[in-house]
Amino acid sequence: MNYIYEINTFYDWLIENSVSANAQALWHRLMAYCNSFGWKDEFTISNTRLVDELEMTRQSFDRARNILIQKGRITYQKGTGNKCGTYHMISFCVRDDDENITSKRTQGGHKADTTRTLGDTQAVPLNKHKQNLNINKKDTKVSKEKTAAQDVFQNHSFSDKMKSAMNEWFEYKQQRKEKYTPIGINKLLSMVENKLKEFEEDDMIEAINVCMSRNYQGIIFDLLKQNTKEKSTIDLEDFIETPKSNGNSFAALLQEEPAKGNHNDES
Repeated sequence: MNYIYEINTFYDWLIENSVSANAQALWHRLMAYCNSFGWKDEFTISNTRLVDELEMTRQSFDRARNILIQKGRITYQKGTGNKCGTYHMISFCVRDDDENITSKRTQGGHKADTTRTLGDTQAVPLNKHKQNLNINKKDTKVSKEKTAAQDVFQNHSFSDKMKSAMNEWFEYKQQRKEKYTPIGINKLLSMVENKLKEFEEDDMIEAINVCMSRNYQGIIFDLLKQNTKEKSTIDLEDFIETPKSNGNSFAALLQEEPAKGNHNDES
């Protein structure tokens, strides 16, 4: 065991495991004895001596010891006759190949596994296992989010291009901290799907991009109508041919008619 590590980790452990002040004092006292005995796997100590040193009543002492046993921090074997009881300090380190060693040692309040020690080089800090569990939880959460993102399009007919545009919109809303409910997502996708029956896909994507660029809270479908009007407006100037000096042009022909008429009037 590492004395400093065990103490520091004990305080970290207390954040999530509330125990009485008497139980904390008893743990510190037992850890000090374990250190003085050379970190023996088990050691014997008089309970009467512990009661006197901690200045507790016997009832308070027994209650504090039971708390530590129930919380999995020590095991205790009652002595027979006039012999002292046997204590075992459960380290905050667990073995890589047996993460359940703590529960095995505390099963029934007695030592259940005497072949394994916790002070070898294969011991791994309990905090490291907690970190690994947190990483696994994060990976699971990311996996669930990806699965949810795929499931929202199951009941809707969208191209990959349109799905990409909608996912970008959902990410945009998430950055604005305006998440959709599952019902809200389904309703929005249904509206978009209906609009795609009237308007082109590219126009819909362009409308979504415009809404994001203008920091709009929602998709403004009226932008689709504006795009349609702009496309339907014909610029007549594009169809008017500039008069040419060549006599074969339409403009030249128009100019010839009045000239003929004036000639006939003069005749």
